[in-house]
Amino acid sequence: MEIPKYQKAYVLNHKTLKLELKEDLLIGELKHGQALLNIKAAGLCHSDLNIIGGLPPFDRDFVLGH
Repeated sequence: MEIPKYQKAYVLNHKTLKLELKEDLLIGELKHGQALLNIKAAGLCHSDLNIIGGLPPFDRDFVLGH
């Protein structure tokens, strides 16, 4: 199976605190000991909800869920 070059994900914009669908997130080259999984669904936890609410303050965009 060929490893895709891009993935899609909902990304929390750190400036607007809005979720944005990104369909062109680059998948980096796998390093020794890493695996690439094909995820069908992900859930949000309490920490994700805090991040969506702006706590703690952050200075970069996030892909939420695990």
